Amino acid sequence: MKPITKNRIAIFYPQGFVDGANAPSYISMPDTDYLLGLKNIDGVLISLKKVVFFNKNGLSFLVGVLHHVKKEMKVNIGFCDYDDRNYASLVKMFSGEMDFCIFKDLQTANLFMGSSKVAPNSNILIWHEDPTQKNLMVIELYERGYNAIAAKDFGDYKNKIKKENIDKYKAVVDKSFFGSSGKKIGSHRKGNIIIYTLSGYLDANSAEKFDMNYHMNCLNVGFRFFVFEASRVLSFNIHASNFFSKLSTAGAEYGASICIAGLDWKKLPNFKDGLEDIGIIFFNSLDDVFLDKDLQAEINGSMGGLNISKRNLTKDIVKQLPVFIEAAVHTVRTLTNAVAVKKSASVSSLKIDAKGQDLIASSIGFYGEMDGMLVLIFPKNIAKKACKLLLGTEDVESEDELADSLGELVNIIGGRVKALLSDKEIRANITLPRTFTKTAEVIATIQNKKGVQIDLEFKSEPFSIFLTR
Repeated sequence: MKPITKNRIAIFYPQGFVDGANAPSYISMPDTDYLLGLKNIDGVLISLKKVVFFNKNGLSFLVGVLHHVKKEMKVNIGFCDYDDRNYASLVKMFSGEMDFCIFKDLQTANLFMGSSKVAPNSNILIWHEDPTQKNLMVIELYERGYNAIAAKDFGDYKNKIKKENIDKYKAVVDKSFFGSSGKKIGSHRKGNIIIYTLSGYLDANSAEKFDMNYHMNCLNVGFRFFVFEASRVLSFNIHASNFFSKLSTAGAEYGASICIAGLDWKKLPNFKDGLEDIGIIFFNSLDDVFLDKDLQAEINGSMGGLNISKRNLTKDIVKQLPVFIEAAVHTVRTLTNAVAVKKSASVSSLKIDAKGQDLIASSIGFYGEMDGMLVLIFPKNIAKKACKLLLGTEDVESEDELADSLGELVNIIGGRVKALLSDKEIRANITLPRTFTKTAEVIATIQNKKGVQIDLEFKSEPFSIFLTR
């Protein structure tokens, strides 16, 4: 079937069943050729409005066709027009691999692509349970001229959509997903702690399910404390114990700590004593980890341990330096409305000249077909501007809030790097960002690694990009 074009978006309207058997009939080769011949198209969507049933085989085929279109036309792709039940099905089917957009209706899609009837500078309410996804939407809508307002949490969202408050917003974006900000691996960041979520049976398959490459890159960018939330674990055997032993040994070379929280040892075999002997820390619950003031002080004061390898910067990484610069400069320019001025570029160890500025830093790792680390050094007031936009607050109430805001900003930059590399057919994943409230901490983590340093200014304020391995 040929797509229907509305407001610079090409839309396919399949009907009935979409499964592996009939999906090819909805977008045939002639349909693809017709689509590639269209001009002034911002996006290609498949509407689920008239679909009675779909499964992953059917949708995966359509996604594959759309990815070919995306590569050729450089446009957004995805699905639209679904109810709450279908939204839950989409998220479950493509959990961890959703590298396309989903919009609950065409009106929502028009806010992100094509043209919308919503006037510029209108208030748009944003809610998503994933903070990074929520902030990506805020950035995108801000770039398109809207006043995007992110709900702080689900309670704040429910309050904002009440009848007496909803008139403040011209549109509400929820139950949607804008592209992909990185590989989902069952982890998230709280402060400078990486939290892995475990469930079910921990056995010989545990190591296979765990992305060790991701974990080692988190160590490389400066994370030193990892919590395994295990309240939903049903069993734990000797193979799982060996997995944690190896993980602890690998982390010890960086001065890192491993914690297991919420595991009910009364119901499970007792490997606890042996794991404690090798340095594994145990807590009754995840909340107890964050209520331990001595532990939090130790984590916040950690300046990293030893980096086990000093790897040289490769020509392939240096060749992609413009990608990293473009991603960082574009995002910061969006937030500050300031033009970047390049001051200097050099190949050396990391050098930070505060010049009386109060600076904050963050690092993020990338790995896959190329691997390394990106370090960004900001004045704190740039992070505060990010707070205002990303967290919906006028004033920064704490150092932790400032660090979280910077972390989300760098996460967006990392996601943009990944997308730009993907356009060049370079596959790379990213870690979560590690923030440093003191520049001495990032220097201690980087140590004497050589890298490419680009020093910029935004409205006379210093901003440095450091690319290394």
